Amino acid sequence: MIAKLASFKNDNPLLYPIVKHILSALFWIFIAIMGSILAHQFITRTSASLRAEPSTNAEKIATIPKDALVIAIEDRPHWYRIEHNDFEADETYCGWVAKRTLTKYAYEQEVYDIDE
Repeated sequence: MIAKLASFKNDNPLLYPIVKHILSALFWIFIAIMGSILAHQFITRTSASLRAEPSTNAEKIATIPKDALVIAIEDRPHWYRIEHNDFEADETYCGWVAKRTLTKYAYEQEVYDIDE
C-alpha cells in the first residue's frame, strides 16, 4: 500500500496533496462516526420491554433479552429510543426502553495468543 502511495505521489505531483487532504478528512470523519456510535451503545441489564412510546402504558412491541446489544438513537427523560438487531429471528426492532434496564457498553477487544 505504501509503495502504491509513493508511486501515486511521484506520478501525480499536483493531484497528490488534494488526495492526501481528502483521505485525511475521510479518516477523521470515520473516527468521529465510530466514536459517536460507540458512545450510544448499551447492554440490557435485564430483559427489557420494547415499547411503541416512552411510557409504561404504551404498547409492548417485543422483549429484548438480557445482555443484548442495543443502540440508542434518541434520549428522553427515563427512556431511550433504541434499535436492536435480533439475528436469530432475523428482525430489527426500534422502540423505547426504560433507561434503568440498560448499562453502558464497554468495548473490550479479545486478544488471542497465536502460539497456543
